[in-house]
Amino acid sequence: MCYMKIGVMPVFFDSKDEFKNRVRVAAGTEYIPNFQHRSLIKRMRYRAGFHYSNSYLKIKDSSYNEYGASVGFGIPLLDNRSMVNISFEYVKVKPDSRPLLDEQYFRFTLNYTFNERWFFKFKVD
Repeated sequence: MCYMKIGVMPVFFDSKDEFKNRVRVAAGTEYIPNFQHRSLIKRMRYRAGFHYSNSYLKIKDSSYNEYGASVGFGIPLLDNRSMVNISFEYVKVKPDSRPLLDEQYFRFTLNYTFNERWFFKFKVD
């Protein structure tokens, strides 16, 4: 995905900064040992991924690069349609030059995917 702003020159506190093209590359995979097995461990979904992106901001001829990696798994519920997802992500935001801030953070995500028949419309004859 590439974002581009043309002809935009923001001015903050009497300094001119520019936008530049942004590139984000991400890849991931999911592994299910045995989708129809009775064991919960064999039906779990194991996930891993990584991403890289550069910043669209250009501040005094420098910008940021972002690197990240994530791991997680999905725990299927009894009906094998709904799922509880847990993931951990590490992200590092690294500037090109020294005066800008260097960031590192961890992100923990817990969510519930709700796939039930309540959301289907049934036709009555």
